[in-house]
Amino acid sequence: LQAGGVAATRAKPEALGCDQGSTEGLTAAEKYLIEDFETTSTLGHLCFDTTQGADDPHAQALWILSMKSVSNFNYDYCTVISGKLLAKRPDFVMGFFVRAMCLSQLLWNMEQPKESTEILKRGRRVQEQNHIKLSEREERYYKAAEDLHAWDKTSQECPVAGIDQTKKCRFLAFRDDFTEIFAKFPEDANAAAYLVLSGIAVSVVTCTDMSPGKCAALEAAMETANGILANGGPASQNPALLHYGLHAHDLPYKEFFTEGLSYAQKYPELVNGSVHSLHMSSHIYNRNGDWKGAVSSDGQSVKAADAFSTMGALKYSGGDIGRIDK
Repeated sequence: LQAGGVAATRAKPEALGCDQGSTEGLTAAEKYLIEDFETTSTLGHLCFDTTQGADDPHAQALWILSMKSVSNFNYDYCTVISGKLLAKRPDFVMGFFVRAMCLSQLLWNMEQPKESTEILKRGRRVQEQNHIKLSEREERYYKAAEDLHAWDKTSQECPVAGIDQTKKCRFLAFRDDFTEIFAKFPEDANAAAYLVLSGIAVSVVTCTDMSPGKCAALEAAMETANGILANGGPASQNPALLHYGLHAHDLPYKEFFTEGLSYAQKYPELVNGSVHSLHMSSHIYNRNGDWKGAVSSDGQSVKAADAFSTMGALKYSGGDIGRIDK
């Protein structure tokens, strides 16, 4: 992993068909991490044009880097970069969306809905005060995040407020939101990815048996991911879709983990510098008895961790990553 050879200003949106913003003004590490090299790059290729980013290429670049980070479970780095985005552009509404999502580690049952809700409320206040109009897709994403983190919202099914007490309803609402978003915008690979992620999250709170044929939410998530992967095209290269599809198949059942091999091979191929992307495949290789493949994956992951820590990402963030929990 080298920080050299980075394009001076822009991150090749012409090669992949979406606006990656301008890297001018970013640190060397940030330039490298956002850079796309055709279909293979450090954090993968992700497309999500924003209303406000169209007039601010620097903010758009930080937005894309934040989304790439959260898609690959680089949660701390996501927090740092989204914080930098909002420091530069306090009125960048979708920056509040990704900042809130940095705190939601749904697959590991780790979330901070109270903090995320406050972040999202600040974003709404900024939007109202500055009369900012988002696109329909952006509004739907933002609402989905609000529903996901609405820990104090009660209903007939979840009559008591509280993080644990509302979890099932929040996760179901998040899945329903992205079911609608993906139906409305079927070309949106990010929506498909969140639909897969939400399906896995719902399975955790609704299923006691994850074996084949026993958990509809999980298998629906697999079906969504598998369909996109089989169809090919740009959507099948989205880092979040590959990542969550891989997690969906990471279970001790042959029917699942054999299908997971496609993700284990493709995810680190397209996302070739993320510690988690390189490690995650070892889960599937282990389940399939490919010990050498697992060892190779974890070895590459360790090298990526060393490279990340020495390339300047931590230094240029001002040490913020090390202080997040303090």
